[in-house]
Amino acid sequence: MPTQKNIEAAMKFVSFYSSTEGQSARIEGVGTSVPSIVTLDDLIKESGVPEHSSHILEVRKTGWASGDDRCRDVYYPGFSDDVKSVFEEAYIKGTDPEEVLAKAEKKAAEIIAESGK
Repeated sequence: MPTQKNIEAAMKFVSFYSSTEGQSARIEGVGTSVPSIVTLDDLIKESGVPEHSSHILEVRKTGWASGDDRCRDVYYPGFSDDVKSVFEEAYIKGTDPEEVLAKAEKKAAEIIAESGK
């Protein structure tokens, strides 16, 4: 049951977690998340974790990264699941990465075209 004490503690945690200091503390050298504060992007780039972090940051910039307030996949019903299935199939079959990206791009374009948006 929420109490005023719990609400205050939760707000304090969320405020720290999403702040520059909080994001820096949990991102630096770990590479397990993408900062929502652009000025922290260098923490990921410099750490080299994950190896292709620049790609993740580029995807976020163009609006296709989950969690970004500009994320566009929600405009297209089934987009996430359909594109994800392309990658899941590739994981199972060990498909060439370039082939997978081309197939995912084609699938995404089909979904967008079918939506008429």
